[in-house]
Amino acid sequence: MRNQLDWDRKNVTFEYLAKYSNELEGTNLKLHSQLKLLRQDGSQIDLSKIKKILEDDEMRSHLFNLVSYCDQLALGIAEQYFDENIAYESLCVAITATYKSLISYLDWRRNETKIKVGGHFEVLAKNWIERMQSDTRIHVATSLEDNSKSIDG
Repeated sequence: MRNQLDWDRKNVTFEYLAKYSNELEGTNLKLHSQLKLLRQDGSQIDLSKIKKILEDDEMRSHLFNLVSYCDQLALGIAEQYFDENIAYESLCVAITATYKSLISYLDWRRNETKIKVGGHFEVLAKNWIERMQSDTRIHVATSLEDNSKSIDG
């Protein structure tokens, strides 16, 4: 029974991740063309630039859909509906880069609505950023250990 539940959770996770690729493809392309969401340097997008594109109802809808998707993914992971490891391996870079880019937007929406917009998304992104840093430290330590073995050996 437990194996079936794990399998079902993994299957649901893959289905939801496919939504990011399939249903949000146009959203991602439009937002990226306007905002450069996946920034290499991890910088925030200037709020004035975000407010400017939000004047367009279609762009506002795209941004809302993307944040909603990320928030729902995070909630599903928190409630163990989705498999976090699969989601992490598939979307870690996209989720964390999107979060970093949109911090000013999330803060502004929270002040505007008095609701913690994207709260689950924020928690997940921060956890994954920390996990990525930890994975990097483990990888570097392992590489250094392997190098010392090859030098000694």
